[in-house]
Formats: sequence, structure tokens, C-alpha cells
Amino acid sequence: MELFDDDPAYRQLKKLRDSGYDGPADRDGRPVTTGRAAEILAALRERSAK
Repeated sequence: MELFDDDPAYRQLKKLRDSGYDGPADRDGRPVTTGRAAEILAALRERSAK
């Protein structure tokens, strides 16, 4: 058993990361797909595609 295994937010984040998602996550371990973080990631993806 790891240090944070009993924390629901940690389990959610681990599930998210294990699924291949590597973007930002909120404090509950859910993906952040809107707002400033999403805008920054979109800009970085666009920039790296050039």
C-alpha cells in the first residue's frame, strides 16, 4: 500500500494518469479541459505542431 492509496482524489488522479492523460488535473484528480490551463495547453500543442 502506498502513502496516499486511501485518498479518493489520489485514486482518481492515478486512474486518470494510468489512462494516458497527461494534462492538468484539479485538486480532486479530474482533468481540467476548460479555462486558462486548457488555453495554455492548446497554444503549446499548436506551437509544437509547426
